[in-house]
Amino acid sequence: MAKSKVHRRIRNKARRSTGSDPNEDVVTSSEIQNPSAMGKVSLYAGALVLVILTISIYANTLSNGFVFDDRVIVEHNTLIQDFGNIGEIFTTNYWQPVNRNRGLYRPLTILSYSINYAINGLNPIGYHAVNILLHTFTVLMLYLLTIMVSRSFLVSIFSGVLFSVHPIHVEAVANVVGRAELLSAFFFLSAAVLYTRFRTQNNVRYATYIASLLAYFFAILSKENAVTFLIIPFLIDWLCHSKTSAESISHIVRSRYHWYLGFVGVLIGYLVVRSVVLGVFTPPDIAPLDNPLVREAPLDRILGGVFIFGKYLSLMVFPQNLSCDYGLDVLPLSDPLRALEFWLGVVSSIMVPLLLVYSVRRRRRDVTLYILLFLATYSITSNIFIVIGTPIAERLFYLPSVGLCCLAGCGVRSLLSFVSKSAVCRAAVIAALVPIVAVYSWRTYTRNQDWKSNYDLYLADVATYPRSVKLRKLLAGELLGRGLADDAIEHLSQAITIFPNYSDAVLTIAEAYRLSGDHVRHREMIQKASEMSPRNVRARLSLGRIYINEGKPDLAITELEAALQFDSSYDEARYNLGIAYYNSGNFAGVVEVLERDLRLTTAARGKQYFLLGASYEKLGRFEDAVNALQRGIEYTPNAINIREKLAIVLYRHLDRAHEALGHFQHILDKDPDYARKKNIISVMDAITKRNATPE
Repeated sequence: MAKSKVHRRIRNKARRSTGSDPNEDVVTSSEIQNPSAMGKVSLYAGALVLVILTISIYANTLSNGFVFDDRVIVEHNTLIQDFGNIGEIFTTNYWQPVNRNRGLYRPLTILSYSINYAINGLNPIGYHAVNILLHTFTVLMLYLLTIMVSRSFLVSIFSGVLFSVHPIHVEAVANVVGRAELLSAFFFLSAAVLYTRFRTQNNVRYATYIASLLAYFFAILSKENAVTFLIIPFLIDWLCHSKTSAESISHIVRSRYHWYLGFVGVLIGYLVVRSVVLGVFTPPDIAPLDNPLVREAPLDRILGGVFIFGKYLSLMVFPQNLSCDYGLDVLPLSDPLRALEFWLGVVSSIMVPLLLVYSVRRRRRDVTLYILLFLATYSITSNIFIVIGTPIAERLFYLPSVGLCCLAGCGVRSLLSFVSKSAVCRAAVIAALVPIVAVYSWRTYTRNQDWKSNYDLYLADVATYPRSVKLRKLLAGELLGRGLADDAIEHLSQAITIFPNYSDAVLTIAEAYRLSGDHVRHREMIQKASEMSPRNVRARLSLGRIYINEGKPDLAITELEAALQFDSSYDEARYNLGIAYYNSGNFAGVVEVLERDLRLTTAARGKQYFLLGASYEKLGRFEDAVNALQRGIEYTPNAINIREKLAIVLYRHLDRAHEALGHFQHILDKDPDYARKKNIISVMDAITKRNATPE
């Protein structure tokens, strides 16, 4: 009670000094800078509670493996496996491991994976531990920001607890590649905290301002959505100002514009670097399977955007039906008016502006800040202004949910203030919050287990959204890996029933037939997928491989060249085109197709260098053959076939028998059976005798 009286005296003194309305919430610089009236013990205790709670809730993710996009971005990303690649990390796009330039530049996120790899290799536990710590730090930054802005321990602790345990954040924390969201949000909130600190210091300390600029730069290097931070410095300055008139807003801009230019300069610098690395931005080609809104008319896109808004809000309140995919046929985007979420979005779209106007008029500036924080960060992924690669993704709501969690904290504060005269009512309100937090915590804890493996994730999400054709196809792939071809075909058949033109599902059925030994059906399905979708590069590649195996290199060349026309960076198609050229005797064609774009390849480099070296040998370019084969060994040191080819070229064509003997010996030590089968031992004996014979 004594602390409450202190709070009231502080607020009344501030209101009397400014001559403002008693109902107004005027914030002064000193109050923001020194929110110690609630007591340092309470502040530290609250922080400790948040740390323990967050780590406890997500501790069970430590046993999870690499799931979903983790396989591409982390597990199979050779770029992170050598810390010497730091220069390349900052000069390549986010999807470099699969050679797809999707306009994403997140070098700081990739660098964090490289640091992880340097410490514990590809053991998933280290990657998950870092994600848990980053989520914990983000929770603490939110807690600190709300303390500085709202000056209420109740708002701060409830906002922090809600953000910490909310199930909608599981995808960002339990999925390793969710780290982009975690890093971006942490640096975003750090920049806000630092700028607030800078704004409220009695003596201007430029180090704090520079630290805020650096935090903003790190945020956008982690993920692009952090560009929306530009509005935050002005809001913080406005929060500290005693008046709200247009004249005072103009005064804020005139007096502090030079501080804002620093953040604008950071953004311009980022855009320059990004354009140099990625080139001119071109919108990615979004498939309707991933985001059905891409094929809708502008009005329908807006209606779909309203539905998406309502869906996100419903997941914030009732986070039961969570999924890693919300693509085609998961959501009623083609006819949203029949969905409850659409009308929730309509009502919310009306209420949010009204709440914003109310908070401005009543000078509830912390509420205004949280509303605008939410709207700014959500706008970039809302699918209303631009259509992105997915209609909904829980990880995309990680940063926007900061504003909503803070608003929930303000709502609890208002509710307790309304019933402040009744101790029983206050106790009832607080008691009602406990089961809500408990239910959310339990849902988060159990949802973490779904992310244990791809199989667990897809199985759980197909049960939640059985009409997701993408999830059924992904689950079928996992079933094939477990040897359950019949079960895989059943899921794929249902996917095709929902989406008849799903050529990728047909290709996966073809793979199921191949594994079951039905090569006739395998070929039929691949041919069907190619006819169904002529631009499907996987279908073209599969058909090209069949023609190679059937000894029809000319037909294979036709299919593979078509695949590269649709996707010039498709490594597997390029490599197989090289094989087709080699089989047709066009060794110069192999050199042309592989030598030009070897820089694009990753895991395929070893086998491509082998094919290139063999072609150089056929062309009589023996030194080039040696160089190519040596490069191949660098990428795949245990590839015996590359060493054998290199030894043969050295021995037969360049008279470098001693070097050849060393490679033959390596093959003998590594695989004696292979050496005997290929008659390598007799060749080594011949080399030894030749070297021992005096000339």
